[in-house]
Amino acid sequence: MQIARNCRGLPLAVVVIAGVLAKEPVIKEAWERISQSGSSLIFKGHMETLALSLNHLPSHLRNCFLYLGGFPEDYRFHVARLIWLWIAEGFIQEFENQSLEETAKDYLMELVDRNLVVVHDRKFNRAIKTFSSMMF
Repeated sequence: MQIARNCRGLPLAVVVIAGVLAKEPVIKEAWERISQSGSSLIFKGHMETLALSLNHLPSHLRNCFLYLGGFPEDYRFHVARLIWLWIAEGFIQEFENQSLEETAKDYLMELVDRNLVVVHDRKFNRAIKTFSSMMF
């Protein structure tokens, strides 16, 4: 409840904190730590709020997310093209029996689940076609 109060109804704060909490273990200590660190950051502006989410990203996702910042604001990424760019940059590593493309799509879905990217268009099979970053 304290985390919700700390957001003070700011939609971006709610979305970013929700994305952070969704990936944290459901234990009291983890949520208290986020509550304490989040409350001081939320009121300093949007970039600090995004920094909270960025600080909780695993390194493999952080590199992929930060790469998006090199494109113009409101740029719509085509998933297939971006996946090849991530692979070419060396951000995607082979994982178990998955192809590099499948792993990259998993990374993208993790960014979607954390509310760091916004899906704009989907294909007929519900796969993501285009998206944009939450960075501004």
